[in-house]
Amino acid sequence: MGRKTASSLISFVPAPDSWEADPICIVSRQMNRFRMERGLDQKQFAALVGVSYGVMNHWLLGHTRPDIGSLPRIAAVLDVTLYDLYDLPDPTCTSTEERRLIAEYRRLSGGHKAALTALSHALLAAEETDRVRPIVALTRVSHSLAAGIGDPIDFQDTGEPIYLYDDPLLRNADAVFPVNGESMEPVYHDRDLVLVERIRDGALAFGEIGAFMAGNEMYIKRYEADGLHSLNPAFPVMTFSESDTVTLIGRILGVLPASLIASPEDAQLWKETHTERRC
Repeated sequence: MGRKTASSLISFVPAPDSWEADPICIVSRQMNRFRMERGLDQKQFAALVGVSYGVMNHWLLGHTRPDIGSLPRIAAVLDVTLYDLYDLPDPTCTSTEERRLIAEYRRLSGGHKAALTALSHALLAAEETDRVRPIVALTRVSHSLAAGIGDPIDFQDTGEPIYLYDDPLLRNADAVFPVNGESMEPVYHDRDLVLVERIRDGALAFGEIGAFMAGNEMYIKRYEADGLHSLNPAFPVMTFSESDTVTLIGRILGVLPASLIASPEDAQLWKETHTERRC
């Protein structure tokens, strides 16, 4: 009977194909890593965890996985988190780099801390501004309109701001008006928002759509020589006498697409960063 070699006395367990993805192997790898970093041999580690050397050996070789009840004790002995044992990012903890920055911050003087805080706020605001599409603010005119007499510049934009994503359609727009009723269908529908360009020289060509004020009422109509026309043929032409006061507010540029209305989050961010830039 021949003498057995040392290699024949050792039982080798082949590594699985998905070694890196196997939770058992990940935990055993991490346990070995942290154990060696702390200078613990397997017997010392087993004693601190409170298990036999044989059980610990199986865990460290990846033959078996530590039971759920043992994981908190293992993590405590190694001074790591359960996320560390599974090699997962811990959303509740800071990274080594973050801890280093915090430690350096704490060594700064009060004035330098304030300067660094201000710089951090400025950088965050710049990043947030870059993330958001460019925004423009126009006035969404309310139904309570000031009476303009003759000169459209006298018209007051009473209303509230509306925040829009910048677009070539907005280049000449000065305000946003709501459409009420069906007289301008099929182009302009009830509750549509339309973009209006102020006309300060009073020049509106026949056939163009404009925003007009007669008395205290606002109308969106097509301007013609004989009066103000609706696009819907069911509505009569509006005509006026020389004693009537009709004010041209502006030219209708088109319907405001809903896609150009900024989200509340983007609008709020724009307001915050816009205010900071002006101060």
